[in-house]
Amino acid sequence: MADYFVMFGSIARYKNISDVIRNWNSCKKLVIAGRCDEIGYLNELQDLAKGKNVEIVNRFLDKIEAQELVSKSSGLILAQVDKEMIVSGSFFYAASLGVPVIAIETPFLLWLSTEIGFDGLTTYKTIGELVESVSKNISSQLASREAIRNRANELFGDSAVKNVWQTILGNVEK
Repeated sequence: MADYFVMFGSIARYKNISDVIRNWNSCKKLVIAGRCDEIGYLNELQDLAKGKNVEIVNRFLDKIEAQELVSKSSGLILAQVDKEMIVSGSFFYAASLGVPVIAIETPFLLWLSTEIGFDGLTTYKTIGELVESVSKNISSQLASREAIRNRANELFGDSAVKNVWQTILGNVEK
């Protein structure tokens, strides 16, 4: 495992990447990886990152690169707070790899953390609190990567999805 945290996927304003960079004061590296289609926003992020332990990788990552980047990280950061978004696909990707997720609280993530007890997830109300936790290495206090991966598979894997669809379709036929 490398000593960096990652924000992964398309680089877009709604993900609050700029706020994370503004607050980033960790000696740990932050890698922001994905394609940014808005050059003005990318320039803004690059300016904010100057003098900080932040690397921006502005390109599409193939499947192998993405898996290696996320799986070797200390954790995945999700900072979007869009009320319209239920959950990020990056959450499921990281969890399937056994990678801890450190996120801004959303209704779904709060439910998953508190009601379901998903140990690979820690949520915070503000980006400042989230960044501070990264500095304290909160991800090392979470469940093991194998436990995260197993729980993610139990909750969201193929057999879990199949069982839900069988229940739904079985109830429709009755």
